[in-house]
Amino acid sequence: MLPLGCNSNTNASGLDESGSEWRQIDLSKFTGVGALSCKDRVLDKLWRTVGQRIYRCSLLGFSRGNQVRAALLRLFGATVGTNVVLRPCEITTPRNIHIGNHAWIGEGAVLYSLAQIEIGDNACVSQHAYLCTGSHDVTDPFFGLVKRSIVVRAGAWVCANTFVGPGVTVYEGAVAAAGSVVVRDLPAMSVSGGNPCVFIKKRQLRA
Repeated sequence: MLPLGCNSNTNASGLDESGSEWRQIDLSKFTGVGALSCKDRVLDKLWRTVGQRIYRCSLLGFSRGNQVRAALLRLFGATVGTNVVLRPCEITTPRNIHIGNHAWIGEGAVLYSLAQIEIGDNACVSQHAYLCTGSHDVTDPFFGLVKRSIVVRAGAWVCANTFVGPGVTVYEGAVAAAGSVVVRDLPAMSVSGGNPCVFIKKRQLRA
């Protein structure tokens, strides 16, 4: 027996399962991330084979580790402020990274920086947070790449295990609670959480 309004070729959601539109999807025609200069290609390869391994090394200690990682990021084109805390994590493309003064990047975080990622002064990206600037066009049968910048402004906090999608701005002092999925901008001095991430309350600092 079928739900009202359905036929043998439709599922309970009303979607036609007999169509062949999906057959247009052809990932063999994916064109990749686009053209890069010779210099950028060389730097990217060096980062993946050497730089990233040094950056993720947990044997550097805390203070010295911060200094080594900051210097390494600058060497590969990142902008890094003073007195930053940089724990072992994964960074795709350092030249697209901008980190402000006194910012913290937690252990196991992923900065998938196909486009620019800006982390402001005194901002914190906690353990295993995922900042993802790249996605795919679901209307493109060849799965075209979409790249949009992410901004985590001054004093904001992206808590542990939170996903931040392409094009999102986490405004000044905003908090994205642990495990959230952030696909829209978060207003300044707010606390938000959940999947999808929604406003919970205003953030009020003690005097």
